[in-house]
Amino acid sequence: MATPVSGIIVGLYDQALPSIAGQNWTPLTEQLPAWSLPVGMVVIGLVFDYLRKATANPPQVITQKVDGQPMVVDVHPAPQG
Repeated sequence: MATPVSGIIVGLYDQALPSIAGQNWTPLTEQLPAWSLPVGMVVIGLVFDYLRKATANPPQVITQKVDGQPMVVDVHPAPQG
C-alpha cells in the first residue's frame, strides 16, 4: 500500500505541482540516479512486508505483579500457521 502511495506522491510532485504553481521546477526524479527509484520502491515494499509479517502473530508475554513491579514470567511464541 505504501509503495503505490509513494509513487503517486512523486508523480504529483513531478507533474501536477509545476502546473498548479506556474513555476518550472526541476522534477524530483531528475535529481536522483535512474536506478534509485525502482530500487527504493522495492526496498520500501520489502520493509513493509517484513513489518507486516513481524506484527501478524506477536508472542504472548505473561506478566505478574510482585510488590508493585510487573515482571515477565513467561513468553509463549506465536502460533505457527
